[in-house]
Amino acid sequence: MKVKYLNEKINFQRGQDPKKSLGIGIEESIHKWMIWVYTSKSGTPWETPKYRINDDLTIDLFEDFEVPDKDIGEFPDYINFNISHESFNVDHTNLKSLRGCPKVVKGYFSCEGNKLINLYGIPENIAGDIFVRGNPGRFEVRDVLKAVAETGAGCRIYSEDSHVWENQSQTMRAKYVNEAIEFQRGGGVKSTMGIGHEGARFTFGKYKGDSAYEVFEKDPQYILWLADGGMSPRDAKQERLLEIIKGLKAQYYEEIEKQGWEFYGNPGEWYEGVVNVEYSKYVSGDYGAAYTIQANDGKHKFRFYYNYNKAEKLVPPPLEEYEGNTVSNYMQMIIGRDIRIKGKVKYHKEYKGYSWTNLNYVNIIEVLD
Repeated sequence: MKVKYLNEKINFQRGQDPKKSLGIGIEESIHKWMIWVYTSKSGTPWETPKYRINDDLTIDLFEDFEVPDKDIGEFPDYINFNISHESFNVDHTNLKSLRGCPKVVKGYFSCEGNKLINLYGIPENIAGDIFVRGNPGRFEVRDVLKAVAETGAGCRIYSEDSHVWENQSQTMRAKYVNEAIEFQRGGGVKSTMGIGHEGARFTFGKYKGDSAYEVFEKDPQYILWLADGGMSPRDAKQERLLEIIKGLKAQYYEEIEKQGWEFYGNPGEWYEGVVNVEYSKYVSGDYGAAYTIQANDGKHKFRFYYNYNKAEKLVPPPLEEYEGNTVSNYMQMIIGRDIRIKGKVKYHKEYKGYSWTNLNYVNIIEVLD
């Protein structure tokens, strides 16, 4: 008898969910997924951030969530983050959707360099800075303000249309957003906002009805042709579609131009040399303020955090040359310049096509002319 056979083979614990005893429960799947995410492609396990599974099977994070080297694509249905008590960073993970992201992020939130064409699923409440650049959706400040209900005081938004937008008030409420947007009566919310699949579909040609992303997947050369002058927008929807098409073109060339970068040294070894700054991004949260810097020496690509107080000491006099936020403006000015650094190899990780060497204990010795 099958029931008797199962009872003899499986020793269920009193009061425990049978699914969990069988190892196929949702909690078990969540644990396995977290381990998978924090295991490198070479099989090296990284330390997972501290987290808790709530009674409703949502997940609270108590440390920074930063994926080492995974192409996530989409979060599984059973992954639903609730609150991130620190920062939440899913840059360069090939995400096509933000569904499953936390509702509340108490640090910064970053989803740069993915395949996002809308912001549905972005956290409702973000205390720190917000980064949305490098997606085919070509998101602007207005897109973020429409999608995020509340931001923290001093929150900065890094988007395609501006280096930075800063919230000068204590909070930005959803009421402000609702007053700024006039939804068309009877129209889909996504279409009215112009940032979803409905607002980015072809209304002409052989792919009429398909989204820009769907066409890009099956016929990238057609997208490239449109981006290079093959399309003349006739209305606001087609203008928005062309913006997304141009973003897909940029993504295409980024993929094919990637080089075979090498890891530098082994964890624990020191690096000292001249590197060219590719990227400098201000980040903040409960932990304080710093800059994420990416640079290369022509053979190796490096990534490291640089404390705000240390960055402040880099700014040469006279300070009047750097209007506004002196330190942030200067740290943007070093992009494209050479700097001499010394730092310790923390670990290696791969983002699709790139091999990154992550450093800590970094000192920027000098900024070269």
